[in-house]
Amino acid sequence: MRTGIWRCLRSSAFCVALALVSAVAHSQHVPKSSGKPTEEIIKRYEKLVADGALLTPGGWEKAAKLFVKADPYPQDGTILLLSIGGLIGETSLEGDRATVETKWTPNYGSIDPKLRWHPAYAGNPPDPPIETMPTIFVYHLVRTKTDDGRTEWKMQDPLSGRVATLERAIQYLRMMLDKTTDPVLKKNAARSIAILKRLAPPCGTASAC
Repeated sequence: MRTGIWRCLRSSAFCVALALVSAVAHSQHVPKSSGKPTEEIIKRYEKLVADGALLTPGGWEKAAKLFVKADPYPQDGTILLLSIGGLIGETSLEGDRATVETKWTPNYGSIDPKLRWHPAYAGNPPDPPIETMPTIFVYHLVRTKTDDGRTEWKMQDPLSGRVATLERAIQYLRMMLDKTTDPVLKKNAARSIAILKRLAPPCGTASAC
């Protein structure tokens, strides 16, 4: 499937289209990582997300190397907000195809092209608190051949959606707040920053606040 679906369950099913991976939010068990090559690819991807790479054209090019196919950088695309460093494990391996699952929690919603924050779950109020139901992402990988005849694993679903941690999203919004002259965008960015700062963990050495 070209477009993954992120299902967030609350009182009723609620689906948001994603153009990256398939995910289901529930308490399904995710195996622990055992250092398999497929898991290492996903760890490299998560490191890029944590570094804010998917918010810049240059970082997008780096991430694209982990995918079989990548769309052009979506300059004004929606940004999915997630935490990094959850459980990760290979769940299937059949020949040249494999699946790896990660469990990320909490799910912080998204930032739309107008720099407005949207909650992750249907029925949430426009401001915190939000729910912290674990979200499981299922990555599909295929074994490919390099130009020199070696083989390597890559993610099968195309890279097409921007993803960021709260800290990187706050930094991005601050940059856009300074950059734009549109009063509506400025207002949206300022409000989104205030919301994300309330959602963020307490300040620390890696905090954007």
